[in-house]
Amino acid sequence: MNYTLTTIRDSPHLRAQLGPLDNEGWPPFMTNDPVADKHWPFLCETLPQYQLMLSNKENQVIAAGYTVPLYWDGTIEGLPESWEDALIQGTTPHQNRKPNTLSALAIVIRPSFRGQKLSTQIVQGMRALAQHYGYTSLIAPVRPSLKSRYPLIPMEDYIRWTREDGLPFDPWMRVHARLGARILKVAPRSMVIPGTVQDWERWSGMKLPQSGAYIIPEALVPLELSHERNEGIYIEPNVWMQHQIS
Repeated sequence: MNYTLTTIRDSPHLRAQLGPLDNEGWPPFMTNDPVADKHWPFLCETLPQYQLMLSNKENQVIAAGYTVPLYWDGTIEGLPESWEDALIQGTTPHQNRKPNTLSALAIVIRPSFRGQKLSTQIVQGMRALAQHYGYTSLIAPVRPSLKSRYPLIPMEDYIRWTREDGLPFDPWMRVHARLGARILKVAPRSMVIPGTVQDWERWSGMKLPQSGAYIIPEALVPLELSHERNEGIYIEPNVWMQHQIS
């Protein structure tokens, strides 16, 4: 089936579909990151040329890819510290440093359209954006898609798992690797999501009767919960990968 890849700048009439798509594509706790709450709206408002949408012939947006331009010195030490840091850098006015890198932030696919290799099309679109604007790299704080099945395995170990063909075990990392990306490092505190006990019971759909570590649906690592402080904190690691853009 043929789909059309466009940007918010070029197809603003499709933008209204992104909110419902984002809510449909992520677990509830992922849409409650305080940094994202503050900075995410700037993506569509001030950087529409960097936000991708994939639509079908009925003009239904079935997938989206979000990116930001930023400056990166090319070293592992110079990477943004986290997904949140990349979002902040990309939506804050650049001071005396012209962006030279495009950072992916998220790819969202409508559940009923998954399994059609749409993620590959979006990543290819991100690479094309980076090349169009003359950037030397596309970097991505990748959220491995099967890590939630192995929440007790350290991310540093998980990203080293490979298949017999040498490609990463994780399907989402594999999408990037097949397009030429290499692993750079783990971002141990890529997203930090706090909430009350009631919040986390609502987001997880679970009863959380006492303090402790909980494995909750779709989380990459356990949730740490304190009834005494009425607080749960989820600290998600991601893995930085780089596409060299020629």
